[in-house]
Amino acid sequence: YHQAVERCLQRIAATDVAIEVNTAGLRVAVGALYPSPWILRRARELGIPVTVGVDFHRDYDRVSAGLTAAEKALHAAGYDSYLIFRGRQAEAITLGC
Repeated sequence: YHQAVERCLQRIAATDVAIEVNTAGLRVAVGALYPSPWILRRARELGIPVTVGVDFHRDYDRVSAGLTAAEKALHAAGYDSYLIFRGRQAEAITLGC
């Protein structure tokens, strides 16, 4: 599994695209962000940018659920910012941790 993840991260790093940290796992039995902390650390080592997704499609009053946890996980992995996209243009958001 680790070798497969490493191959994927190497390919992602070569394409200069971002990966998503998703908070949906915080609201289900797994109780954790996707991807795992070790994957985030490795992505950071490879210079892969990240964005954050919450997977709320109808519950608009909770659209920021898990954002604080995601920011803390990104900080722990060595990131100092994450990307948001406006009109398909990336904009860096500095972590507030």
